[in-house]
Amino acid sequence: MKYTLPTLLTAAVVAVLPAAASASPLATEQRATSVSTSGDTIAWSSYDNGRYKLMLDQGGTIAAAAVATSKTAFDVDLGTSKGGRLLAVYSRGGKLYQYDVAAGAEKKLGISGTKPTVADGRLAYVARENGRDRLFLRSGGKAKAVFSAPRIRGTQLSSDRLAFVTNNAPTKLLQTETLRVQTLSGRPKAIYDARSGGANTADIVGPTFDASGKHLFWARRNIGSGSGNRYVRYTFASRKTAYALGSDQNYSVSYVDAVSGFAVARIAGDDDASAPGGPVILETTGALKFDARP
Repeated sequence: MKYTLPTLLTAAVVAVLPAAASASPLATEQRATSVSTSGDTIAWSSYDNGRYKLMLDQGGTIAAAAVATSKTAFDVDLGTSKGGRLLAVYSRGGKLYQYDVAAGAEKKLGISGTKPTVADGRLAYVARENGRDRLFLRSGGKAKAVFSAPRIRGTQLSSDRLAFVTNNAPTKLLQTETLRVQTLSGRPKAIYDARSGGANTADIVGPTFDASGKHLFWARRNIGSGSGNRYVRYTFASRKTAYALGSDQNYSVSYVDAVSGFAVARIAGDDDASAPGGPVILETTGALKFDARP
């Protein structure tokens, strides 16, 4: 998703950080938050007095969305309606909602689930059933199950593909996370694994299609080892991956474009993303060189 970065200022911000050589700092939030981008809009959650507000920055204009607050951070995804209108989808209290950004209107979708994603009016989401996650793809008012796993997250739709992350989850130290992609009428194919081992926990964060839909970007975290953290680019035509240096502090990422790199919610201080209780820095990485080793 493409995002043209504005200056980010909000009453929920705790501090504005000094400029860094490799990143464009935006602000710091009190609690961990995921980020999602589309066009010139960024969405995130802002913690205030025990509740989370859904925040939208539209080209530098910042306001809370006209929706109820949530006990937990919003699992928000920005995408589009069939007619190209900007939508935010998210769960609140286990129910799915859609927010028309231009109209400022929320719609209850009548679906129980979490981790929704939307593109061109199609919706994908996760429902927990009998101790497993099931991924559903909904188009034209009809939903079909496309995958089942112990855990599913990182859902992301483009106009013609669906990406998601599965976790076999025997334990964190033995887990394998797999990034899978399918065409909307096809079957999921595994394109990348992040395997944990020893004192290292590996996982996959923030799969995001670029504006062209020709590439998929994400971050790989290696929490514990202090090495092997990468930003990853996958090219569908060649089926090849390329890597840039990353960070184990990345709590959430969403690819922007070649100039801004990734929008990142990064754990402040010296902690890695396994300890997200404190402030989270919102920033962009800037342009990345995908010339690192895997």
